[in-house]
Amino acid sequence: MSFKSILAIAVAGTVAVGAVASPSSRLTPVVYLAGDSTMSLGGGHTNYTQGWGEFLHYSLDSHGITVNNSAVAGTSARSYTREGYFGYIANALKPRDIVVIEFGHNDGAALEPTDIGRGDCPGGGDETCITTFDNVTETVYTYPAYYRNATRLFRSKGATVVLSPPTPNNPYNNTEGIFIYTPGNYTRYAAAVALDLGGPAGGVAFVDHGQYVANIYKELGRAVVDNYFPKDHTHTSRIGATVVSQAFVKALVCAKLGTIVLRNYVINSTESVPGYCI
Repeated sequence: MSFKSILAIAVAGTVAVGAVASPSSRLTPVVYLAGDSTMSLGGGHTNYTQGWGEFLHYSLDSHGITVNNSAVAGTSARSYTREGYFGYIANALKPRDIVVIEFGHNDGAALEPTDIGRGDCPGGGDETCITTFDNVTETVYTYPAYYRNATRLFRSKGATVVLSPPTPNNPYNNTEGIFIYTPGNYTRYAAAVALDLGGPAGGVAFVDHGQYVANIYKELGRAVVDNYFPKDHTHTSRIGATVVSQAFVKALVCAKLGTIVLRNYVINSTESVPGYCI
């Protein structure tokens, strides 16, 4: 079943509920996840891997919240925009819904000499690049511009938004086998967009998912973490995906009360989730 079909079913389900109770009276929001294979169903290699978005609902279940994992393998902030996925989510949104946006693994692809349709225009502002993809001339924007545009679209629908940088690749996957993780520009860009659009008071929060995952990986050690990556250095096993999901939840429960709406729906206590607050 295609992503469009899955989302169409989700929208239809929301409408059916609305026939009984108006959207404004719905007690709990729907949480939409927008991201790439590290978040998506199947995790990029269905027989070996899983995306962390498939496990988030376990930390929210007792609140009756629906998690709609709308992540699509192989996408970047740019291609997710161009292929209309942000628009599909926007059309399904009701006021008080929540959208988590997390990209970065595919956004660094080069535009030249051959554009594969994923890479963003380099830069942290309003820079643009002109490229040709699939025989069509395309204006390409920066990573923060795609985050900003999607966030504004979702906010216009009454949703709150959580912005996150990408999760780390295996930090032990190097010649020495030592732990190496340094937050990249995507972390800084996502945080800046959240701040520029008003921060928590404006319905936009930043979660440093990458750092929270890295902290847990460092505590677990190489022998354990290497087993989380059965296919390559990016895509996690089911067990690895549960750890990555727990790291996201840890970031939520560590946030100050009132700063991230999604925090209010987490059933785990801070102490019960691995890792530590930063």
